Amino acid sequence: ETHEKEPKGKGIIGSLRSIPEPPHFVIVCDGSEKIPLAYIPDVFQELISDSTLSAVMACRGEHKAISKFRYLVERFEVFSLKRYHKYVNIIPDGQCGLWGYRYGKINDSEVQIKLTGLGYEIELDLLDEVLNKKLKYSFMDVELPTCEVKTSYDYDDNIQKMKFLCGKNEKLKDS
Repeated sequence: ETHEKEPKGKGIIGSLRSIPEPPHFVIVCDGSEKIPLAYIPDVFQELISDSTLSAVMACRGEHKAISKFRYLVERFEVFSLKRYHKYVNIIPDGQCGLWGYRYGKINDSEVQIKLTGLGYEIELDLLDEVLNKKLKYSFMDVELPTCEVKTSYDYDDNIQKMKFLCGKNEKLKDS
């Protein structure tokens, strides 16, 4: 008699590519414990509420739980993507660690969201995919509890994110 073990926790996300029939949705919440897990069902509800919606990204409120410097860097990165894709609408956040997207072909087309980021750049990767492929998305407001702002995030991480964006986008590779 054999018993198949069910994957648990991050193993499900980590082995997504090896699942024979992947789920229709991927929902991610970073592990910093700054984002209340109670918002995860809201992301799923938003995704299933509109079949044309490809992604839902959380928008942190006034308290972003990041330093002023990191906030400015994140705004610059989002601004860079907007300029690159000639996107004129407001993007209120774009780098919150809570987000979800449709996995696989979207709306019976050949278009898919294909994320290649492996670290802190993953949220920018999603935003880049959505803007590049002109997919419908939404932002969902979340309120983070007030906490001390501290991070292990440093300058090298900022450089890594920009290298990722430049390497992913053809026009920027030779820049």
